Amino acid sequence: MNVQEHFEQLGGIERRVLVDDILEEDTQSDGEHEDEIEDVAQAAADDHADLVASLAAAGDGFRQEYDVRNTVDEGVSALRKFVHLMPLHFLGFSLNPASGGYVYIGDMKFFDQHILKTPNGWRTNMTGNYYLFHAMSPDFLSIRTGISWILECDGFSLSNMDYTTARRLCTDIYSFYPVVVQQLKYYHCSIFFNILLSSTKAFLPKSVKSKFRVGCVFPSGRLDGLCLVPDLQTAMERIIQQMQEGVRRRYAMEAAFRL
Repeated sequence: MNVQEHFEQLGGIERRVLVDDILEEDTQSDGEHEDEIEDVAQAAADDHADLVASLAAAGDGFRQEYDVRNTVDEGVSALRKFVHLMPLHFLGFSLNPASGGYVYIGDMKFFDQHILKTPNGWRTNMTGNYYLFHAMSPDFLSIRTGISWILECDGFSLSNMDYTTARRLCTDIYSFYPVVVQQLKYYHCSIFFNILLSSTKAFLPKSVKSKFRVGCVFPSGRLDGLCLVPDLQTAMERIIQQMQEGVRRRYAMEAAFRL
């Protein structure tokens, strides 16, 4: 085994431990999650046609506003641009085989909201999020299970924060995509970040706010050390390819679907 293979294997083991850490906590609330799924099913059974129509209209409006063609080729290209917009922010993207849901790992230290204030930056981010949600929902099991976010918060600076952009980001993303959030875990938070996070929760849907887990600590330290292996460039390409594969699976699933 060469050095690169060793680091990739080590990183994979530690990332698996990180995802398992989420699963261990999630299993304690499986009943709550099942109740939520039953509530959604019941709502559908009650024929909430207005809600369905509203979500469909929001999706159409989003695709029209950002000129989203909703194709595999565009998704593959958009995700690469999305990752390169803030490359150090993206730490990991993978399937959690135990639950069937997808896990996204990011570093808030390098999530610079000022980049999103330019027209090109904002469009790249919004289009990227659209296809990211597609990549994290490539089949019915992953759609039903929902997605998990793991966010490293050590080193987050107010200089990266723009309150107006944060508000627009939260409201716009969750207004057009009916995604189920399994859990949001924030690691190594400062008191300042906790206060800031509390202020942005007001913009989020109740179903998302209830999944916040703040103040988590991972024994191995910052998450970038175990995710960006063996080096940044290799890790970025791995993340991009995993996202792109998720998009391809999503559109293949849609093409094969029959009522």
